[in-house]
Amino acid sequence: MVYNTGMEESRNNQQSASEEFILPHQQFDIVAKDPFYVFPEDMLRFLMDRLDFEFIEHVDSNLTTVEVRHIDVLIKVLLEEQTVLVHCEIQTDDSQYPIPEDIVKESSVYQMIIERGVERGIQEGKQLGAKEFAIERILNLLNRRFNVSIAPTLTPSLEAIDNLQHLSQLMDEATEAEHLENFIQTLQTFHNGT
Repeated sequence: MVYNTGMEESRNNQQSASEEFILPHQQFDIVAKDPFYVFPEDMLRFLMDRLDFEFIEHVDSNLTTVEVRHIDVLIKVLLEEQTVLVHCEIQTDDSQYPIPEDIVKESSVYQMIIERGVERGIQEGKQLGAKEFAIERILNLLNRRFNVSIAPTLTPSLEAIDNLQHLSQLMDEATEAEHLENFIQTLQTFHNGT
């Protein structure tokens, strides 16, 4: 079977004759490598967690020692005014030789991905908590000031606002509005984007 991804010419030039015939279990490995050839800058930004580099080129990844060994991805970048080679080895579960979960969990890359996910989740949780608090505070102020249970009517409109600054302004309006209608007009302006 001949595997042709249609990737850029430099990748095709790197393939040796032995790579033309791809065994079924190798397809997973090739699919995992493709983004490094199609989107090298994006993949490097993610892996290095840096923006201060310049992609130069893909480097022939056949390194000769006593035997020829093919490394997965080798990319040359300009980083802090120095040329640097970024080497990535891609290991995938091809269902024939799965990597044990306990080994994967000890991987520094796995730990980095988990840490970033946790940080992002905490940040999103804080924003969601702040939004829920602001909505609850607005509804409580309106109920207390105007002696009406307006929550069922206004909650969907308030929940549609993701901008915490707008919710803060609505909290001020709930405190200062002379009439409930004034607050509702302000809410509609935020809802309509004006």
